[in-house]
Amino acid sequence: HGANSPVGIHSLHNYPIYFDNEAERSEKIIVSAGKVGQSILVEPHDLAKAVNATFGDFAVDNPE
Repeated sequence: HGANSPVGIHSLHNYPIYFDNEAERSEKIIVSAGKVGQSILVEPHDLAKAVNATFGDFAVDNPE
């Protein structure tokens, strides 16, 4: 289906979760709610704390 919730990934697997620093600078972000067609609006730090995520510089402006 394409959309994977960081909450679902964290709860079902022991995979590390990473968010780009752009998310950290946002007041709210939208992520999959775990059901096709449903999303939730959350504060990035709250979500990062819930899924033990790491913020970093991952996005690129001009991929080569």
